[in-house]
Amino acid sequence: MEKIPNLDDNNEWFTEATLPYSDPVLRISSKISDVIYDQKSDFGHVQIFDTPFYGRMLTLDGIIQVAEKDEFIYHEMMITLPAIKHGNPKNILIIGGGDGGAVKQALRIKSVQKIVMVEIDQSVIDTCQTFIPSIADGALDDPRVEIIIQDGKDYIENSTEQFDLIAMDLTDPIPGGPAADLYEESFYAQVKERLSEDGFLSTHCSSLVIQPEEAKTMIPRLKNVFRNVSLHTAVIPTYQLTSFGFLIANDTSKTMSDEDIDRGFSNISGESKYLSKDMFYASSAVPPYLGIQ
Repeated sequence: MEKIPNLDDNNEWFTEATLPYSDPVLRISSKISDVIYDQKSDFGHVQIFDTPFYGRMLTLDGIIQVAEKDEFIYHEMMITLPAIKHGNPKNILIIGGGDGGAVKQALRIKSVQKIVMVEIDQSVIDTCQTFIPSIADGALDDPRVEIIIQDGKDYIENSTEQFDLIAMDLTDPIPGGPAADLYEESFYAQVKERLSEDGFLSTHCSSLVIQPEEAKTMIPRLKNVFRNVSLHTAVIPTYQLTSFGFLIANDTSKTMSDEDIDRGFSNISGESKYLSKDMFYASSAVPPYLGIQ
């Protein structure tokens, strides 16, 4: 039997690669039912597995990116939550997000008129559309969606368009990796220039339990650029079975009332699977022991 990279000798168990900012003594393993796809692109090693627990799962360079079981939690936190905070976003930029789940959630926003998705790796889009189509569920074919194959950093540097929400649906900040520069303070400053006056930036800061230093690094960088930075969390089993962090930043002096939040929720069509009003408010509570914020 040919050994598949990132699997054990019997190709039965996938073990996630060491995560940036994490302790290398800990690894997370998942039982594999089948290897669906295993190829290298110009930007990394793309694999798709069938798993008994997570359903079909995409990994890049040995790190889990998305899975059928709980992708809705991640994408509602990444897109729906900041959209509710904004209240009425019309133009949305998604940097990364080749699986299509972020676009799917963005299309639930009643006020949305245009979504631009900038993805560096066409093969991620193609592979997910072929082997995990349920995540996008046809969203990438919507006429309001424009797909640009480009480095997100280059797009931000050369664009003049303004957006009400910019969501950075990125791979991990692996040193030397394709997303590393998109976690730097200088890049956040460039992103701010592409936001409308009341615009929001949304990004993730990984597992707060296994990778706490990532959030502790990103929060000061964002605070040096934006007036307001808030940390929200959700337990997403796919991502190390722990509390996963999301950072929402904006630069307005306006404070949000309960009525504003209610109006934000009324701007979302359909029923969210995760982000109820109770979960929205609860997501901003962070245990003191983590030492974050």
